[in-house]
Amino acid sequence: METDHPEYQLLHTKDRGSGWYRRYFRLEEDDRDKRILLHFDAVGIKAKIYVNSMLMYTSQTSGVGFSIDITPVARFGSDQNVVAVHCDCHDYEAWYYEAGGIYRDVYLIKTDSLAVDTWGTFAKTTWNEDGSWNLDIETEIYNNFYEEKEGLVISTVYDPAGKEAACLKNSYTFPMQQMRKTVQSVKFDKVALWSPDACNLYRLKTQISRDGMIVDEYFTDFGFRKVTFDADKGMFLNDKPFKLYGFMSQDAALGVGSAVSESMVELKLRRLKEAGSNGFRTMHQAHHPATTYWCDRYGQFMMDENRIFHAS
Repeated sequence: METDHPEYQLLHTKDRGSGWYRRYFRLEEDDRDKRILLHFDAVGIKAKIYVNSMLMYTSQTSGVGFSIDITPVARFGSDQNVVAVHCDCHDYEAWYYEAGGIYRDVYLIKTDSLAVDTWGTFAKTTWNEDGSWNLDIETEIYNNFYEEKEGLVISTVYDPAGKEAACLKNSYTFPMQQMRKTVQSVKFDKVALWSPDACNLYRLKTQISRDGMIVDEYFTDFGFRKVTFDADKGMFLNDKPFKLYGFMSQDAALGVGSAVSESMVELKLRRLKEAGSNGFRTMHQAHHPATTYWCDRYGQFMMDENRIFHAS
C-alpha cells in the first residue's frame, strides 16, 4: 500500500516489532474454591496470553477488552503462577497512531464459583403511555461448580439520592459449568429522568446468595430517559425538542499516546462539557472504559464505535 498521507508515512516507516510481558504471582489456599479470572482492558495489536505455559486466549485487535477464566490452570499455595503475554505489532489496523503492547489496566478477579459473570448485568428501561416506567433487570450468572446449584438473586435499586427504590428477590436453579440469564421486572410510577442538564443516575446492587450467605455483589449505574425521533420535527428528549452539539476524539493524549488514564478521560469530557458539548463520538475503536462512566456524569450522549474489518 502506498500513500502520500504524511501521517501514514511517518507512522509506517518503521517496523514496530513484537515483545513479551511476564508477571509472577501467588494465590492463597483459600482461593482454591473460587473462580479466577484475568481481565485486560486492552492489548495491542495482536496478543497471545499464556498462563502457566498454557495458551489461554488470542486477541486479534487493540482497543477491545477481554476476560480469561484461568481457574483450570491456576496454582495455589506456595506454587507460583506466571502470566506471559506476547504482543505482535508488525501489522497496522489504522492510519493513525495506535500504540502497541499492554497500554491499559490488567486485573486479577476472584469471585465465588456462583457469581455475576463479566459485564453480566443490563438495566433496560421502558416508558409506558400512562407515564410510568418499566425496569427489566437482566443478570448473567455463571455457575463454575461441577454440580447444579440453587441461588437467590437479590436486585436492589437506589435512586439518585441514594434511597432504596425497589428490591427484588428470586430463586433460581443454575446448571453446572454454564451461564444462566435471569430477568426481574419492576414498575415505577415516577422517576428522576436523565438529561445533559440533570444527570440523574440510579444504582443497581446485584447480590447472589448461596446456602443462606451473600457470596457475590455487583454494581451497575443506569438512568431513565425517553428519546424519540420525528422526520419533520427532529429529536426529542423526555418529550422536549433536543439538538446534539458534540465532538469526536481519538482515545489518545499528548505524551502518552493511547495509554491514557482515567483522570485524562475525565478531564477531556469535563472540558467538552464546559465547551457546550452534549454528545461524544468515540473514534474508530472502543475507548477507555472510563469514557462511558464520565459521559453518563457529564451529560454526553455517546456514539460508541468498535472495530470492523472490511472496506466499507
